[in-house]
Amino acid sequence: MAEMNWEIRRQISEKRTEAFEKRRQKLKGEERELALALHKGYFAGSEQLKKLQEEFYAHPDKKPSEWFVPQGGKKSGLSVVRQEFLNTFVPKDMQASFLFIIDQLNQFPFSRGWGRRSVRTAGYGPQIYEVFSLLTVYEKLFYFGQYKLEDYILGRMEEEKLSYIRSEYTFTVDFGYLYAAEIDRGNEAVIQALKDVIYSENNTSYLDREMIRGILRSDNRELQESLCKLLLAAQLQEGLRQAICESMDEGTTEAFLMLLQVIEENNLIRFSSVQRAVSVWIGIGDSEHTERITGKLLALMGQCLRDRDFTRKQLETEDAIGITVALWALGFYEVKDAISSMKNLVDHGTRHQKLAVSYYNRTIYDEKLRSQVAEKVILEYGEDLELAAAYLPVFTQRTDKWLRT
Repeated sequence: MAEMNWEIRRQISEKRTEAFEKRRQKLKGEERELALALHKGYFAGSEQLKKLQEEFYAHPDKKPSEWFVPQGGKKSGLSVVRQEFLNTFVPKDMQASFLFIIDQLNQFPFSRGWGRRSVRTAGYGPQIYEVFSLLTVYEKLFYFGQYKLEDYILGRMEEEKLSYIRSEYTFTVDFGYLYAAEIDRGNEAVIQALKDVIYSENNTSYLDREMIRGILRSDNRELQESLCKLLLAAQLQEGLRQAICESMDEGTTEAFLMLLQVIEENNLIRFSSVQRAVSVWIGIGDSEHTERITGKLLALMGQCLRDRDFTRKQLETEDAIGITVALWALGFYEVKDAISSMKNLVDHGTRHQKLAVSYYNRTIYDEKLRSQVAEKVILEYGEDLELAAAYLPVFTQRTDKWLRT
């Protein structure tokens, strides 16, 4: 095969785009335009998605799969359009996988990127953009052709396809959701492929960060226990330890607590990669200054996660770190509980506690959720300029509204 150079990659990408356009031509109206926006990557400004997100905020019990498979089944004209929309992005043999994983998104934190914090909520409002972003991830599977996920995991694809996928550095971004869906749906081929990668000593395939995320987002305890053993066996492999620890907050609460126990019991906080990971989870310190990430802080985080009474007592103190960790532990399970506690501190706490609350409130990530406490402070304590300034960074689109008030 010819070398996978820029020209070959461009030709393959153009063919993929042409195939997508053929599928998109079957759509009409808003769905057709939304499909194009998703494919081009500018869907964040879609008015249709904004309205849909508001709908899910208003009805937190509604599941994302209900948009694609409305009640009434295929007798509804609406469902026919949505089915074609699904066909545009997701191969038919993977549609059950997609519908499964988008309903699982509320099991994972809704924050993203290096600035993310461990925040979850049962409703799907904060996850709607991720739901539609996942369509573009599943769309890449059309390029797999007759190959399956396990073939990619084990490197059992024709050289050109495998080389193209590996040369396009964003191709497998968010594949962790695909792996998690197939693991929990009982795809034994994918499960066995991941086991082979974890325990294999050859170099034909390797455990990448998306595979780690897939395991952490699944409910497969056996695979998660294998990650725990791998974390301990990493020894001097700082890169592997970093990949596991900096991913462990992106899965389920159960997977996180399992790995956290390993870190605590084996004093892995002594490693810089673990310190950086903890900084990402809690938002204290940064990648360049992790001296504040100590065993004492980690122990406090663990106790708050496991003991709700202890967490409540931390909220009664004047210790800013204790308050921040307590709120983080509440938001780790359900951010609405953290918001309720913040509002209580704004109503009944000391000025110092109110200032401490502002630090955590900035890390909630979702504008609609974090603005609740900020608006309350501005409206009720606006005359305290220092306190008001502490909450100003969360003001974005709502700033004009508050100023007019």
